[in-house]
Amino acid sequence: MEKQRGTYEERALAALQKMTQEKSEALSKAETLQEALSAAQAEVQRWESLYKELKLSSGNLRENQQLIYEQLEQLHTQVELSKSRELELREEVASLRQEKQELQYNICLLEEDNQTLREELQQLQDGGDESGDFFMQQSLRSEEAQPRLTSRRDSKLEEELRHTQEKLQLKEKECEELQTEMHTMEQECQSSQARLSQCRDELRQLSHRHRRTIPCGSWWRVCVFFLLLLTIAGAAMLWCWHPPFRDQVDDLFLDIQTRIEDYLMEMASPRHSGCFRPI
Repeated sequence: MEKQRGTYEERALAALQKMTQEKSEALSKAETLQEALSAAQAEVQRWESLYKELKLSSGNLRENQQLIYEQLEQLHTQVELSKSRELELREEVASLRQEKQELQYNICLLEEDNQTLREELQQLQDGGDESGDFFMQQSLRSEEAQPRLTSRRDSKLEEELRHTQEKLQLKEKECEELQTEMHTMEQECQSSQARLSQCRDELRQLSHRHRRTIPCGSWWRVCVFFLLLLTIAGAAMLWCWHPPFRDQVDDLFLDIQTRIEDYLMEMASPRHSGCFRPI
């Protein structure tokens, strides 16, 4: 009987030591898990900050790209309007040139008529008879009236020609200004296209860098690792930050220890003094 009680005592002490050791190991594991959780949280924060930075940069690049697209469309619209305006001005210039040619042709016809009248007048002057004198007088009268009429017509034609030339010069000047403006707009369009290409290259490089930093094939490993860490961290947090759970474990240990101590005290009581050997 004494041997059996000694065996019970040894088993109880072994169980108590084992529980104490398990408790120490559990506390050590909880501390280790807490450190791993802190490291995992720091890593998660680092990845989140990197993701936010990349997302912000990508958003800025996309906004710049959209702005350049809008500017490019506006420039294209202005170029189309300038081309249509230039075509209208070219048509007006061609019409004015044709009008100028017609006026010059009319001037040439009038000069030929004047020359013909002068020749007829000269022939009449060379006739020498009375009828010739009469006709000469009539011709002189008509000649006196004809230069006035011709001068009026010539002055009117010259005025129209001068006015047409002035309009032609103004239209040509407007065409030159429009061509200069079109050249400037084409340069701006080329500059916008270059900026757009640069934004596309930067966005492509940024996307490539992001894919190279975090390969797609390793996402599942990272997720599994984070899930494992979260599970372990949950257990550690439940142990460290959930007092009821920790109190339940402590109560369990205390209850076992109390039962063992009660058993040992009962075995050491006078009722069992004859068959119990204290440790």
